[in-house]
Amino acid sequence: SQQWGLIFVHVPKTGGTSIEEALLGGAVGPGTKLHSCHASLSDLLECAANSTPAFYVWRHPLDRLVSLFEYAKAGGNGERNDLLRYAWMRDRNFSNFVHELARIRGTLGQLPNIFKTQSSWMGYRKRATDERATISSATRRNGTQAEVIALHFHALTQGWRGLANQYPRLPQRIG
Repeated sequence: SQQWGLIFVHVPKTGGTSIEEALLGGAVGPGTKLHSCHASLSDLLECAANSTPAFYVWRHPLDRLVSLFEYAKAGGNGERNDLLRYAWMRDRNFSNFVHELARIRGTLGQLPNIFKTQSSWMGYRKRATDERATISSATRRNGTQAEVIALHFHALTQGWRGLANQYPRLPQRIG
């Protein structure tokens, strides 16, 4: 975040890998030197300077759920750990998948990180509007406010362009 003056909150299945690749200048994830973590906005804000704003990508919840289903059904990223982690998905259709998530949440009291709702990653329930980006704020534990920018998945290129204009140290393009 120091390099760009922003904190990126990577919510799974919202285009975050493309953003990380643009920010970090290459491939990210297993088998590379660049790794990301999936931490909530509130966790990341506590680690940052008081004036550091954050951004994330918001995706329509149903579109994101379909993407999660397809990802899990395909065996995740295809590496051994993900193939094992999502083996339970092999014979599932979308309806089975949704019911299984409800069962898991009921049994464990929460979902595995990748399946958590977008609002749980953000720590507040302000939903993004239908424009290309929404600016709101979040309160840190120490009471200070942080600017939070939500880019919209379906207008990500335009939203990114606006963000890069506001924060010139960002790469001008993604993906």
